[in-house]
Amino acid sequence: MKLIVLMLASWAVGIGTYLLSLAAFYHQTTSSGDLRAVLFWSFLASLVAFPIFYLPCMFLLRRLLRGRSGALWFPVTASLLGIVPTFLIVLSQGGRVRDLISHEAFLFYCMFIAVGVVFGLGFVRFYGRHANTYQSNAANRDPR
Repeated sequence: MKLIVLMLASWAVGIGTYLLSLAAFYHQTTSSGDLRAVLFWSFLASLVAFPIFYLPCMFLLRRLLRGRSGALWFPVTASLLGIVPTFLIVLSQGGRVRDLISHEAFLFYCMFIAVGVVFGLGFVRFYGRHANTYQSNAANRDPR
């Protein structure tokens, strides 16, 4: 349940970042039709990317770090994975590889960088070294 809430919260922050980036960099707002398209395609790309790319990479990174401090690597890695859902969105719209450097792709990069930061930090909070240490200490506590 934590992962589902974390994924939805990350996506929601990403949507906000998309809209803020649109206003800050291009001084534009979005129409209701464009907003629905962004919501739909970003949610669809997230549904594919989270279980196939984000989660396995986060668990692999946790295993590679083996409890060493390195919490920064989780949001950095998840942010770098933002190219995957952006690529899925561009290809689903009939785009070409060169469209990955378009203005629209830039907005999705901003979105998925924010998604990655929130998801990576949330993952560390819920599944990182300290979360496991707390759970194992609680399990080993003397009941007296």
